[in-house]
Amino acid sequence: CEDIKKILKHLQEQKDSQCLHVEEYQNLVKDLRMELEVVSEQKKNIMKDMMKLELDLHRLREETSAHIERKDKDIAILQCRLQELQL
Repeated sequence: CEDIKKILKHLQEQKDSQCLHVEEYQNLVKDLRMELEVVSEQKKNIMKDMMKLELDLHRLREETSAHIERKDKDIAILQCRLQELQL
């Protein structure tokens, strides 16, 4: 009878210990899920920012190209005037 009580006590201690481990693991899983949510939100925001930056880059390239075209035309006009003045 005493041996059975010892065994039962030991089993109860093991059960209590395992319950603590289960609770710790559940808390870890909960923390990881929350961290995953945060990281997912950060990724979403980074992707939005990248899309905005790509649009800005595209716009700047178009503006630069148009600016270069205008300057090339201005140079051509000035070269024509210079040739006229040299005649």
